[in-house]
Amino acid sequence: MSPKAKRASISFYPDNQYTVLETQPKVQVQSNLTHVDFTWDGFEDAAGNLSYETRLLKGDTIIAPWRSVGFRNSAQRKTPGTQKGDTILLEVRAINNGGYKSQVINTSIVLDNRPPIIAGIIP
Repeated sequence: MSPKAKRASISFYPDNQYTVLETQPKVQVQSNLTHVDFTWDGFEDAAGNLSYETRLLKGDTIIAPWRSVGFRNSAQRKTPGTQKGDTILLEVRAINNGGYKSQVINTSIVLDNRPPIIAGIIP
């Protein structure tokens, strides 16, 4: 039987050089274009021994393929080939001792290293 992802969630730890205000609707943004740091929880399995895999996509393109992170529930992945304004989709899945995989959970973050601009000031 596959692990359950019904209550699973992912959180980013944005690595920002600049203060980034979240927009409406709530979109996570970070200024570092080289990597993302994240954590997850809430996967369930009767045996309780779960390992995890993560991958990153930019649009329909896989930029970091599935990679095992073992039993940890956090990871850092490099974001190769990204540019300012790119939206990165992060996917996580759990695997139990029987080799069964959970449904994939995902979330996204925008990578944008442009410094803030003060608007409305006329010199």
